[in-house]
Amino acid sequence: MNKPIPLPPLLILCAGSSTRMGQPKGLVKIFAETLLEYQIKNYTSVGLEKIIVVLGAHINQYIAQLPWIGRAMKSWLNYESNSVKVIENIHHELGQFSSLQAGLNEFLKLRENFIFILPIDVPLPDESVLYRILSVFNKDLWVTTPELFGRGGHPVLINRDFASHLVSLDPQHTDSRLDKQIELLDSSKKTRIGVTDPGIHLNINNEEHLQRFLDNLKS
Repeated sequence: MNKPIPLPPLLILCAGSSTRMGQPKGLVKIFAETLLEYQIKNYTSVGLEKIIVVLGAHINQYIAQLPWIGRAMKSWLNYESNSVKVIENIHHELGQFSSLQAGLNEFLKLRENFIFILPIDVPLPDESVLYRILSVFNKDLWVTTPELFGRGGHPVLINRDFASHLVSLDPQHTDSRLDKQIELLDSSKKTRIGVTDPGIHLNINNEEHLQRFLDNLKS
């Protein structure tokens, strides 16, 4: 595969209360490892070098089960051949947008110009999706979203300008949602790119979704 540029960092949003799952989503088991470990390992395997993880609710359970998290909260940690930084969103009760802001504030400390955004419950799409998104990104675009059957999915790629705009917003405002802010952007600053991988729409939201995902991995 022609890989145009190195992959930018990835922001994994993992701070929710996971009420529909009944347990912290990042700690559900994907065979012998947690979903968070599975996500990191898979993104590392396709060439990512930096991952920011935002935790909030259940953070003590994450630290107890995955001791490396405590170290990654203090500084960037070399984990699974990747550099991982864990951020605690102390305002996670305000919703996912506040977690997005916490992660983007850390991203803005880096020199990178773009970042992929992914909720913890959306597993890695095919590697080709990442490079297809990157293939159309340019300095004038603030956001690129993969699309299949007319419906957008994940991961979303945004630039520093959009990240700076997002962190400036009131997280409690009704428009403070990533999808809404993308919708409000001028058409010249955003694009969708067609892909063929249905994984961009996959969402492990509850036990039924998890079992279906595990069954697909076995087949």
